[in-house]
Amino acid sequence: MWSVFKALLSGIKPFNVMAGDVIFATAWESGTSRFSFFEWRVKELLDKSDVLIGVKMRPDSYAGPEGDVKNYINFDIETAIRIRDSLNECIEFARHYREIGGKASYAPTPNVGETA
Repeated sequence: MWSVFKALLSGIKPFNVMAGDVIFATAWESGTSRFSFFEWRVKELLDKSDVLIGVKMRPDSYAGPEGDVKNYINFDIETAIRIRDSLNECIEFARHYREIGGKASYAPTPNVGETA
């Protein structure tokens, strides 16, 4: 049953992305707000046809009219450098993962307070 449902979902691009698995994640970086965070993630599509690099974040603040919300998170120079390095790490992981056909042995550990 799951295979039929999975095949149906993977044929619709937003569901293919949304239902895929996070296969690598960098450590959270805090923004200027005590509740904000930023994390790079590598996600394998549900149909395992590709990997995507994305951002998980809670912004410092929200601005904009309803339906056109812009999220902002701000970092000092040192944190920005770590974020850049984390993106490079995700890109290298995704390249390697794609080259070996999705057989990587790395499993990311959830960050403190993260729910699946």
